[in-house]
Amino acid sequence: MICFSYSNTYNLTIVLVRPANNCGTHQYPEKFIPITVRRVLRGEAAVIYDTGEDKRDWLFIRDCCEAIDLVLRRGKIGEIYIIEAQEQHTNNQIVKLIFKILNKNEKIIYRFGARPGHDKAYAVHCEKIIKLRNP
Repeated sequence: MICFSYSNTYNLTIVLVRPANNCGTHQYPEKFIPITVRRVLRGEAAVIYDTGEDKRDWLFIRDCCEAIDLVLRRGKIGEIYIIEAQEQHTNNQIVKLIFKILNKNEKIIYRFGARPGHDKAYAVHCEKIIKLRNP
């Protein structure tokens, strides 16, 4: 809403993107995937908060950048574009995949209690960006 307010007030041309959770190279090391990879490589247990059944759509950063470029080239002024991989995975699934890829035995610690206001899942749809990709 702030972007649209500025657009109206100052006559700015805007297109908004709302990407899913990004992951990939140079990600902040304390984020879920990089910290889990480091712990597993050190032989430590992976830490999962609550039940681990929270669902997220993980988007590789290069794919996100390509989608942003697509929106810059073909997006409609004043529109909002959701960017997602269209695959939701639980934290449990991500951790198990990390153990498998790194060929390590699973050791998981479940910590009780999620953050206050923590979302259990996101329900977003990216039809607009699909239409940009396939005009």
